[in-house]
Amino acid sequence: MSKRTLIWIGVVTVVVIVSVVAYYFATGTPLPGSGVNGSGPNGASSAQGSVASSTTAQPLPSGGANIAVPGQNATSVSQGIAAPTIVASGSVSGVTSFRSFNITETATAFSPATIIVNQGDTVHINLTAQGGAYDFTQPDLGLRLALKSGQTKLVQFDALLSGKFTFYCSSCGGPAKGPVGYIEVVAK
Repeated sequence: MSKRTLIWIGVVTVVVIVSVVAYYFATGTPLPGSGVNGSGPNGASSAQGSVASSTTAQPLPSGGANIAVPGQNATSVSQGIAAPTIVASGSVSGVTSFRSFNITETATAFSPATIIVNQGDTVHINLTAQGGAYDFTQPDLGLRLALKSGQTKLVQFDALLSGKFTFYCSSCGGPAKGPVGYIEVVAK
């Protein structure tokens, strides 16, 4: 093969790879091998966490002993804490729960910005982008989801590890520039 043919093959290969990555990012579909276990209908992102080396996780203060996990439509939660819209038994024994939350993302904030769940709970977050295209990123749980303005997508995961996990919009500049939020997983 000539040098020119090899160069063209290299250029075409790079273009194909960049196109595939751009497609996955634009549609919110997780990249194969990205730690996200799959994408369901309507752009649902799901992951089961295992943190080998954390970049955005930290232990809860006092091990979470003083943190109350809100119940369905709780009215006495502090400002910025999400009250789940649905809480249902997640197991026959009733030890774990299914919890669903509604979160809105803008260029400057997640609202509400904090989600509190028990370790072992299955968590669904209905995330809506307002005023622009954003993403939801939580690398320790393998979560990354792109949203267009006005779009709502489902983020789903099992809260297997206790701790405080920071989520953010990477396309907005990451956790240093915001918006940021927190998932607090309280050990039982």
